Amino acid sequence: MNFKNGLSLLTGLIFLIILACTPPPAEQTTDLTKVKEEVSAIATAWQNAINAKDLDAQMALFADDMKSFAPNESPKTSKAEIKTAMEEAMKKAMEKDSTAVGGTVEFITNEVFADGNLAVELGSWVDKDAEGNVSDKGNYFTVLEKRDGKYMIVRDIWNSEMPKKKPEPMADADEPETEE
Repeated sequence: MNFKNGLSLLTGLIFLIILACTPPPAEQTTDLTKVKEEVSAIATAWQNAINAKDLDAQMALFADDMKSFAPNESPKTSKAEIKTAMEEAMKKAMEKDSTAVGGTVEFITNEVFADGNLAVELGSWVDKDAEGNVSDKGNYFTVLEKRDGKYMIVRDIWNSEMPKKKPEPMADADEPETEE
């Protein structure tokens, strides 16, 4: 073996030893406690906006590409579509029951999972009428993404635990009414 080949071999061995002794790069860790606090604060802000009937404050929590999946409805695939659906739902609730004005919702964060810029919140919710009676309750699943240093809601799905109300039977228009 000549000197040049020996030097190349020695350099290669030294490089391999250094490489073997170098610790792997540290994994980026997520501070789950901090993420849970941030996600819970967003749930509280959303709850407060709903209770204040402040649609603009609700919309501020949603990313522009937000998608929402409500029970018994087609998915809403844009922030504008979600806002329209919320306006219609609020109007229908007010027409159906004027006590909806004083009603409240409570969100409870049950679990939060996070990795990198994504967080997932699993929670439950309770709707109460103006007298404080439970009118509906259920669960939700929200996906949040950190954008420009701030978590934004990008996906939301929810359901009710309450039995679906049966529609009132319609009177048959062809049959004459009978008097007793």
